[in-house]
Amino acid sequence: MNFYSIFPFTAGFLILLLGLFVYLKNRKSLIHNTFGLFSLSISVWLITYSIAYNFYNKNIIYTLFKIGYTAVIFIPITWYHFISSFLNLKRERKWIFLSYITGGVFAYILNNTNLFMDGLYKYFWGYYPRIGKIHPLYLLFVLIISFRYIYILFYHVINDKVIISPLQKMRIKYLLIATLVGNLVVVDFIPNYNIEIFPFGFLFITVFVIISTHAIIKYHLMDIKIALTRAGIFIFVYLFVLGIPFILGYRYSQWKLATYLTVFLASTGPFIYLYLKRQVENIILKEQHRYQKTLREFSKNLTYIHELDKLFQIIVSKIVEEVRVKFGAIYLKDDEYKFYKLKYCFPEKETFRFSQTLPLDDPLIETLYNKKIPILSDEINIKDKIKIDTGLFIPCFIEDNLLSFIVLGPKSNKQIYTNNDLIIFETLSYYISLAIENSLFFKKLEEQQRKARIQEMDIFSYSIAHEIDNPMTAIKLAAEYLKDNLLKELNLDKSQKEELEQLANSILTSQERVSGMVKAIEEFGKPAPKELLPLKLEEVINSYLALYLPIFKNNGIVFNKELPKDILYIRGIKQELMQVFVNLSNNSIHALLDKKEKKINLKVEVQDKDFIKISFSDNGYGISKDRLHLIFTPFVTTKASTEGKGMGLYIVKRIIEKHKGKIWAESEGKDKGATFYIELPIAKDLTEDDFKKRIDTKRIF
Repeated sequence: MNFYSIFPFTAGFLILLLGLFVYLKNRKSLIHNTFGLFSLSISVWLITYSIAYNFYNKNIIYTLFKIGYTAVIFIPITWYHFISSFLNLKRERKWIFLSYITGGVFAYILNNTNLFMDGLYKYFWGYYPRIGKIHPLYLLFVLIISFRYIYILFYHVINDKVIISPLQKMRIKYLLIATLVGNLVVVDFIPNYNIEIFPFGFLFITVFVIISTHAIIKYHLMDIKIALTRAGIFIFVYLFVLGIPFILGYRYSQWKLATYLTVFLASTGPFIYLYLKRQVENIILKEQHRYQKTLREFSKNLTYIHELDKLFQIIVSKIVEEVRVKFGAIYLKDDEYKFYKLKYCFPEKETFRFSQTLPLDDPLIETLYNKKIPILSDEINIKDKIKIDTGLFIPCFIEDNLLSFIVLGPKSNKQIYTNNDLIIFETLSYYISLAIENSLFFKKLEEQQRKARIQEMDIFSYSIAHEIDNPMTAIKLAAEYLKDNLLKELNLDKSQKEELEQLANSILTSQERVSGMVKAIEEFGKPAPKELLPLKLEEVINSYLALYLPIFKNNGIVFNKELPKDILYIRGIKQELMQVFVNLSNNSIHALLDKKEKKINLKVEVQDKDFIKISFSDNGYGISKDRLHLIFTPFVTTKASTEGKGMGLYIVKRIIEKHKGKIWAESEGKDKGATFYIELPIAKDLTEDDFKKRIDTKRIF
């Protein structure tokens, strides 16, 4: 076997496999089909030429070269077709069709006349085709097509008005680089013109096809600088492997020595390539290696952080700063409310990009569950939930449970996320998952301790309330005795008796206030029933006011209430309805902090004879209209500052819905105050006898 036929034959066979691989990936895709046709054209050319180098019969050689050159004619045409399909350029279809027709004409001339190929040259590696008179016209045709598809690729790379994703633009860059490298194959036309230079164009065309295959198949593209470096080193090494033996053989006629040297260099070439690749990439990827090392060390210390919010802040800010991405965010799963909640975004000004919650059945969540590895944003249809042009999603799993996920924006230097990045982030995600689970455990432990303390405090407060009530009864009896009996027996003038009587009345009034507050504390803290029971709305409101009127007074708030004269019967749970008024009051108190004139109004009226309408309003800082539809969702707060967890109004809504009612809010905007409206159904079937059947069974916290 001719030694010089080994390399082009190997390259042709490799390219055939790559083309078949791309084609089988998606046989229905025009992109994959045209690339497969392009690869087939190259492999037929290289394989038939390499076989021809091994024959001495000129007729067989001539036939093989005609087959190979027919394939050569269609190589630029099929590449032009592929580029147009890849970019979905429908306007190019007529030119592609014309190119195929022109290629068919050249192929016909090649196989039926001597105008295209006219005889053979004998070179040191074997025979090679000699061109005919029409061959320069073919070269002009190739030049025109090549200029066209290079221009198309270049235009899509530099023109920012072309709307394509960053990943697609990176692919186009790959294809442009591959095309420029592949066009160096024109060196193989030189021997056609009686210039004895070994046709080493197979090196360029192999690099061309490998880079193109990578751009088509892989989502996780390597940095284009790395791709170019590897391609350059590959070409350099194999030019070195072939160049020295060629010089020895061609210039000094040492063909035997050249053959032995070629075998030696060919066997050491891969090791030379790997060594040079590693050294050069260490220089190019110095920055990437730096932050990857930092993240590896950082991940090992995460489990020492027990405060969950602090953990989220450290994770996101560290990744954003070290990797130098434009923004980052982290979501945490909430099993109770069945969604993923945005926990932290850095920098804070980028929060607008992220939906506050994502349901468990969101397509993004389903994709993360299925993939279980870091995914580029181009692979996911995220719609309008997360506004991100290009970036990375990093899932954090504990076994099969997607506990959390991180969203990273694009790198500030516009570089893509490489395979090495994805490996590092996948490893980091394991440590993050453990750290989050660890923090959740400590949080759960603290919550259990807190509930235990609440139970103890509740028992204590209930006991204290009872103990307070006993002396209050004694005080009441003493004041009444002083007023009704002792004053009559004392020999005092009229003014002194009136003064002491006023003092006794003041003591009785204060006692009634204290006893009312004690009773309200007992009612608010005692076990709540499981089912809705007969209630008088006025009793609920009075019990609530017994708790909050002193608070309003202490905060300088003028409170006004309007209640109907008729008794309004409802079915409900007194403690929960009191909690509704407590939560609304707390929001209003906060909204009035910076106000000089502070007002809260509570109005109850009958609406349509079937519903009670309650309005609770204040003249505080109000609610912006774009947030009115959000305030009853979990973790959205109406407070102006960062205080509050955003669960109060969500709980209020759940209570009202449990009572078969509805709640909504209205506000004219900033500093215009806000009004909350509650509608509850009237229990028309209730009578006074129903209030003797109350059974208390359940405790709420």
